[in-house]
Amino acid sequence: MHITPVNGNWWRVFKLVIPYFVIVGGLQIAAIYLLGLHFDDLGGSLTAHQTLVVMLFTAAGTFLVVWLFRKYVDRGTFASMGFEEFRVWDLLWGILIGGVIMALGYLILVESGEITYLNSSFVPIEIFVNILFCVLVAFSEELLMRGYILTNLMGSMNRYQALAVSSCLFSVMHMGNADYGWFAAIELFFAGLLLGLSFIYTRNLWFPIALHFSWNFFQGPVFGFNVSGRHLTSVINHVRMHDNIWNGGAFGFEGSLLSLMFQVVGITLIYFLFRKREPSQSADHLQ
Repeated sequence: MHITPVNGNWWRVFKLVIPYFVIVGGLQIAAIYLLGLHFDDLGGSLTAHQTLVVMLFTAAGTFLVVWLFRKYVDRGTFASMGFEEFRVWDLLWGILIGGVIMALGYLILVESGEITYLNSSFVPIEIFVNILFCVLVAFSEELLMRGYILTNLMGSMNRYQALAVSSCLFSVMHMGNADYGWFAAIELFFAGLLLGLSFIYTRNLWFPIALHFSWNFFQGPVFGFNVSGRHLTSVINHVRMHDNIWNGGAFGFEGSLLSLMFQVVGITLIYFLFRKREPSQSADHLQ
C-alpha cells in the first residue's frame, strides 16, 4: 500500500474528524433546542417534521465542513468531488435499482412468512417530508464518504484499498444507530462497496446519491422497514414474526442476510456496468 507522509491526502481525512463533529454536532444541538426538545427526547420517536429539521442542520454542517476542507485544505473545487457533470440517466438508474431491490426484498419476506402485511396509509405531506429527509441523508453522506473521503484516500493508496477503507468508515459512522450489531456492521461495509464502486470508475456522485436515496426511501417510507435502526412513517405497515438475520430485525432490511445477497449481486452488476466508463487518466493518486 502506498501512503505518503503526514501531508499525504489520507491525512486530510483525519484532520476532518474533529471539525466535523464540532460543527455538525453544534448544529444538531441548535436544531434540538430550536425544536424545543431535550437530548432525552432523541431516544424516543421524533415526528417526521422534527426528524427533517435535525437532518437539515446535519446536512448543512456536513456541506459546510466539506466545502471548507475542499477549498482551503485540498485547494480543489467543490465540483471536482463528483459534480462536474450532471447525469440524468445515472439518477434514474440509481432510483430504479434501489426501488427494485426493496420491492423484491419485501415480496420475498412476505411470501416466506418472515413478515406479515398489516395495512397501508398514504399521507402526502408525510411522504413529501420523508422524501426531503432521504434526499438530505443521501446527498450529505455521499458528499462526505465518497466525494471527500474516498477521493482523498485514492490520492494515497490503491483505489480498491481506498474503497475498502472508506467502506469501513461508512460502517463505523453508523455505530451510534439503534440496534447496530456485528452483522449490520458487515452489511453496511458492503453497502459502502456498492455505493463507492461506481464512483471510483466515474468520479461522479449522481448514481450513488440516487441509489442511496432510493434504498432508504423505499426501505422505510414505502415498505415500512426501519432504516439503519431509525423508524420512519411509511405507506405500507407490516409486522415481523421474529427478529432474525433474514428480515433484519429492528435494524431494518439492510441488517438482513437477504439484503447482503442483493448487495453482492449489485456490486457485481455495477462493476461490469461502470468499469468501462472510467476516465482515461488514472486517479489512483489524486492530488
